[in-house]
Amino acid sequence: MYRSETTTLTWFALALAAVYLGLAAHSEEIPGQDTKFIHSLHVAIAIAFITIAIPLKLEAQWITIGWLVESAVLLWMSVKTQTDFCVTWRLLR
Repeated sequence: MYRSETTTLTWFALALAAVYLGLAAHSEEIPGQDTKFIHSLHVAIAIAFITIAIPLKLEAQWITIGWLVESAVLLWMSVKTQTDFCVTWRLLR
C-alpha cells in the first residue's frame, strides 16, 4: 500500500521514537513525583516505533538481523537498569 513511501515512513517512525525518548528523559526531571512508570511507558513506545521502522527500511534476512540487534540491546538495557520483568508485569496488571 505504501511501498513507494517506505523511506519516508521509516524516518517518521524513527523521529517519533526520538520524540518519545526525549519525553522519557524529560519525565525524569519532574520534581516530587514518582515518574518511573511514565518513563518506562515512553521508552516502550519508542521501542515500538523502532520495531516498526526496521521492516519498513530493511528486507528479507536483514529484518531478522535488525530485530536480533534490537533484542540484544533490550536485554543489555534490562541488565544495566536491573529491570525485573515479573515485577513490571505485576505492576501493570
